[in-house]
Amino acid sequence: MMFREWVGITRQKYGELVQVLKKSRQTLQGWYMKSLALSKNLLTLDVRELVEHLVCHIREAGTAKNQFSNIKAWPQWFRGVLLCLIFALTLGASSTMLWGNLSYESRALENELLIQKSRFQRMAYEAALLETRVDRVGAIEARFGQMLELIPAELEVVHVLDQVNKVARESGMKLQSFRPDPEIIEEAYATLPIHIELSGSFDAVGRFLEAISRLQHLVTMDISLESKEAIPGKLSLTATLKAYRGDVPKKPGNGEIIDGGLNASR
Repeated sequence: MMFREWVGITRQKYGELVQVLKKSRQTLQGWYMKSLALSKNLLTLDVRELVEHLVCHIREAGTAKNQFSNIKAWPQWFRGVLLCLIFALTLGASSTMLWGNLSYESRALENELLIQKSRFQRMAYEAALLETRVDRVGAIEARFGQMLELIPAELEVVHVLDQVNKVARESGMKLQSFRPDPEIIEEAYATLPIHIELSGSFDAVGRFLEAISRLQHLVTMDISLESKEAIPGKLSLTATLKAYRGDVPKKPGNGEIIDGGLNASR
């Protein structure tokens, strides 16, 4: 289609639109004038004439309703506008539903992306710390091995008594009581709790505790100090000493305790 033809058709349609608008304006003006005249006539009518006029108006309305139901009787421009309006409403409703579904899926994907991103960052952080943790575990294992070397495979009450008595004598403490409890078997080691009571000066107590910490056996102590009122400057030391050994006896199926060649019962 040539440009001139397109311009001519546009001018023609524009002229038709102007004519339709003029006719619509004239129709509205006529309807307004008729309504105004009808209102003036209604004000001058009596009750009987008013009822007759209403009956006639209802009949005319029924005829107009029948004409409105007949789509073929509608003006062409009105049918076009109505179809465009229906199409626009349908398109808007469909777009709203489709956009709502896409928006919901988009938000779900964004949330999933944030979750995966956070998970990846956490895994990357763990991977970055892996070498450091391996070194730390190696250091802990080395320290644990050193501590295991301090724990003897055998632990005799008499041997512990000799060591405690020797340390007390060298520190200036007097061993008053030595009461061992039954050995407690743990999963990886055995514990021998011993209750002791000693007496001596404050300096002697300090030397005794320092010497106990240097014993060959791994020893822990829970201590309680009390001063003796009868003897000024003297302290009474009550302690629960715990000595450890690492060769834990195994329990066979018959319930007897064996210790890999060592005496199982002491």
